[in-house]
Amino acid sequence: MLSFFNQIRRWTLGVSAFSFLFIISQADAGNYFSSCCPTFCDWDISVEADYLYWKPCTNDLKYVSETVGEEDSGQTALLEIRGVCPDWESGYRVKFEAFQTCGSAFGFVASFTHIDADKGDRVVGDDNLLPTFTHPLYNQILQSDTEESLEFKEALANWESEYNQWDVGIAYHFQWQGCHLLTPFLGIGGVHFDEHFNTLYLVTDDVELDDIATFSVSDLEITGVGLKIGMDYRYSICKGLEVFTFANGTVLVSDTENSVKFGTVESDGSIAVEFPNLKFVEKDCCTFIPGFHLGVGIGYTGCLCGYELWTNVSYEFTSWHHIPDPRLFVQGGDGFGELQNLSNIAVSGIYQSRAISYHGLSVGVGVTF
Repeated sequence: MLSFFNQIRRWTLGVSAFSFLFIISQADAGNYFSSCCPTFCDWDISVEADYLYWKPCTNDLKYVSETVGEEDSGQTALLEIRGVCPDWESGYRVKFEAFQTCGSAFGFVASFTHIDADKGDRVVGDDNLLPTFTHPLYNQILQSDTEESLEFKEALANWESEYNQWDVGIAYHFQWQGCHLLTPFLGIGGVHFDEHFNTLYLVTDDVELDDIATFSVSDLEITGVGLKIGMDYRYSICKGLEVFTFANGTVLVSDTENSVKFGTVESDGSIAVEFPNLKFVEKDCCTFIPGFHLGVGIGYTGCLCGYELWTNVSYEFTSWHHIPDPRLFVQGGDGFGELQNLSNIAVSGIYQSRAISYHGLSVGVGVTF
């Protein structure tokens, strides 16, 4: 009987100790989440808006080669590959969070990010330009109209993109010692990405041709959804001031459509119709696209009229991989007069993929209700 009462006493002491630690932990959590505003056993609803100043980075916007000199006493021609280098762009992001204020630190989170990009490029040469993003057939068509060497005097390119990313999920706050806050996240993320890359190559004035230019129009559309997992860590330096970092990763299962169109332009500026334009369309219903998002920043939280307000500044980097590239074609056709033999116009290089990345600053303001 005595051992039974001893066991009951040990259980009572254990439950009491656990209850004491739980109460202290919840009290500390309340001190962390709101240092000057009262909290209630309810849900804290937070909304944040961020201004993004990001630079797009993608590694395959090359479109022309320019002969810039010679090496080895004239035995080696030196060529420079030129491409479009995107500028810094403005975008925005909105975030939504809802966390319990007592009992459990469970919550829901969601966000949406949008940024557009647009950049053109132009190279004017001394009849020393070589197209790298066109179909060989149209160079051969232009060459067939003259016995002189075909040379290009000018090349133009334009790149446009639209990036939309969203996520929804669940999260949980782990807080200790009143100044550390770790928040793991698990949910679903998605991306919709549109890209357009156009080129135009003008033939030198020294050659008399009916068609004066060759062009390409490339379009890419990606729509994907997948699992997203990540973590956010915040350290409170002093009352209201904190530093933070975050990292998350996503694997998308995506539908992609990649197309490229080629043709020539007549001297009056219209698209030539004597020879057919070519448009190659490539669709994939199951493309895996992995991506990640990293950031580090500093924030300040205060109170105004009973509402918790905050602002933060961060540097961020996000990148998506295994993005389909437009195919580069390496064969033309024979029999230009009647285009009787075009069996090799679809011969292309091997399938290529690339990364699309963004990095830059984020400035945000938010409020908790």
